[in-house]
Amino acid sequence: MNITFESQPNCRAVYRIEIPAADVQREREDVTANYARQARLPGFRPGKAPKAVVAKKYEGQIREELETALVRKGYQEATKRGDADILSVLNVRDQALHGDDHYTFTIEVSTVPRFELPEYKGIPVKLPKVEVTDADVDHDLLHLRERYQTFTDVERESKLGDYAVLQVTGSVDGKPVEEAHPDAPAYLKKIDGNWFQLSEKENFLPGFYAGLVGAKKGDTRDIAVTLPEDFPYEALRNQVVTFHTTVDAVKEGVLPELDEEFAKKLNPEWTWSACALK
Repeated sequence: MNITFESQPNCRAVYRIEIPAADVQREREDVTANYARQARLPGFRPGKAPKAVVAKKYEGQIREELETALVRKGYQEATKRGDADILSVLNVRDQALHGDDHYTFTIEVSTVPRFELPEYKGIPVKLPKVEVTDADVDHDLLHLRERYQTFTDVERESKLGDYAVLQVTGSVDGKPVEEAHPDAPAYLKKIDGNWFQLSEKENFLPGFYAGLVGAKKGDTRDIAVTLPEDFPYEALRNQVVTFHTTVDAVKEGVLPELDEEFAKKLNPEWTWSACALK
């Protein structure tokens, strides 16, 4: 097998490979024999059809499989040479089976960049000074407690910060969204048991949370929402969608106390003495 290597800019390289006719013929024999073992041709018992008949019947498939096997074989031999550290094959081109049965092709590959590492020891590094304030600590502790909060059902009216568990169906001009706009987002059609935290930040639909403030478990409310002009579903932009809402439950988040029990939940090995040492 004749292999030439050419390094190119931008971490590329090219292998030009020529496989001798004897190797091509041997590979063709193997591929044809494999087809012959599996061939089911009229007039012959399974696997007993003559190779010449099989070769003619499956000429195109055998040619394709032969070329794949030759490229694989050539690439394997090329990688053994150690000309470059190959990352991936970018392209296989110029494939040709010549009249005397030798086979040639070109493989373009991406390679690991090679460079000389400069002296890096002793280079001064200036790090920015970081000051952690009490406000930073309080902020992170609050978010940590929120991750471990529990929820309890309340019978009172809901308020901002509570969670409402809802059953919702949407309608437009008196028709269910599911019928009038079957391609609309699912949350405009029906919501089944989802939790919503009632917040001043309207991060769901404008006015939806405000319409739930003051609701109790078992209450039903119709909340009319005008969808914005940049709403993703174009057919309902600037349209009024009425949400028929039933409140299954109102829940209040309860943050854990900042005590030893909470600390041990985060780290079972935590102790006051270990904390003091730090």
